[in-house]
Amino acid sequence: MPSVRGETAVGAGAAAAWAFVRRYENWADLFPGYQGHRVISPRVSVWRVRGDVGMFSRIVEAEVEVVQETPSVRFTITGLTENFHGAGTFELTPLDPTRSTLAFTLEVRAGGPMAPMVNALLTGRLPAMLDAFAPALARRLEAGAAAS
Repeated sequence: MPSVRGETAVGAGAAAAWAFVRRYENWADLFPGYQGHRVISPRVSVWRVRGDVGMFSRIVEAEVEVVQETPSVRFTITGLTENFHGAGTFELTPLDPTRSTLAFTLEVRAGGPMAPMVNALLTGRLPAMLDAFAPALARRLEAGAAAS
């Protein structure tokens, strides 16, 4: 399954970081390809994301369900307009009262007849997505924590 793991240091304490990350509207637009999302319930949301994978580019919808909130956030992803599924995590490790490390994991697997090719392309694309997302999230989280 194509997957990526990364982490970034953030200039915010654990409580401020969790409060920020739990609210999608604080950071959703930073996710590469983000087109929009709607909250269905406290644990379920539907995201619209432009997927650019190799020669393929299209807007897909996915249901994201939070399956665990403590001690880390764990979620599942189910494609609604395309055949894919996956899972991921946000994990926070306090370093001191004003700094933390935020770690991310994301696994996505395409299904259907094109799955082998799409999964191969995703293997190369997911790290670039995380490289764009993680520092942008850290900057916004730090700005939000400073404003609080």
